[in-house]
Amino acid sequence: SVQRAVVTIGFEAVKELALATTVVDCVQRARQSVLEAADFWMHSFGAGKAAQLLAISSGRADAAPLCFTAGILHDLGKLLLAITLGAEYRQHTRYARQLGLRLCDVEQREYGIDHAEIGEAFLRHWRVPGTICDCVKYQYVPAAYPGEHRLEVAIVSASSEISRLCQFGNGGDDGPFRLPPFHDLACGPSAEALTETIAALPPFRAEAAELLNVLRPTE
Repeated sequence: SVQRAVVTIGFEAVKELALATTVVDCVQRARQSVLEAADFWMHSFGAGKAAQLLAISSGRADAAPLCFTAGILHDLGKLLLAITLGAEYRQHTRYARQLGLRLCDVEQREYGIDHAEIGEAFLRHWRVPGTICDCVKYQYVPAAYPGEHRLEVAIVSASSEISRLCQFGNGGDDGPFRLPPFHDLACGPSAEALTETIAALPPFRAEAAELLNVLRPTE
């Protein structure tokens, strides 16, 4: 029950999980054939869990629920592009994969905008909390973020790469691994926190698979 969930994991965690699952449920019902759904969401859940663990390892357990939600939703823009553009977007994903390029760079070249910006615009239109929107928008350029939630942005920026490194599904991006240069940021997770999170994430693969099964849309 909701009451038991609140008692067990706290109100903020329940609120953020409800937000994430509502967005996931809505978007999953739109048909697309570019991204393999199970792989895509497994990667997203891996990023969410990595962001949660990294927040805790960074001494910010209070930010863990928000980071978890932002991590799950960080690649939403890819799914929106796949739904909207179909075969055209499939060509770009194949091109990026064949040449070992990051998908966001190919999108910028083709459209002058990338999936991070598109995902942020969609979430802001849905009135998702601004910090989550910022984490999605600045995931590839955390140093450019001008606000006060620099650690949260940096955590979500790292979470996708950690999910890839730990082989949680596939978000449609096979470009080179590229953790942000946190030494250039005024605030970011430590090397120790990153190492600890990378070691802690793999055992949660079964939990992510279970959540994915719960959220699988019914026909």
